[in-house]
Amino acid sequence: MTPSERKAARKRCEAATAGPWRAREQGWIWQDGTALRLEGAVAIVTDPDHPSSKLDGNFIAHARTDLPKALKQIDADERLMRDAVAVLVDLGACDDPECREPNCIHFLPRLRTRIGQKQEADDERE
Repeated sequence: MTPSERKAARKRCEAATAGPWRAREQGWIWQDGTALRLEGAVAIVTDPDHPSSKLDGNFIAHARTDLPKALKQIDADERLMRDAVAVLVDLGACDDPECREPNCIHFLPRLRTRIGQKQEADDERE
């Protein structure tokens, strides 16, 4: 997920009705703590008779809290990576932006990209 995609996702999270949300049998999403009346409904997922209405509703309801948690974890991972790079530089690691050696800290983002591309390719094959 790119920084701009994360920024857009955060904006959507902030603009949405406060959570947590709960899915109900009839395919409706409710803001937790509200009464089961029309004003408490966040969304109607699908036709209540549709076979996936409960599963879809559950996914959407949990996304309200799952996505903000995932974004926070990505932020924490990014901070950890920056801190690790700073420690490596302090220990004398190569910090030349033009360097192409695999042991250079500037190779780390390229390595992460390659790992991500490999994981995506592996996922597509499954």
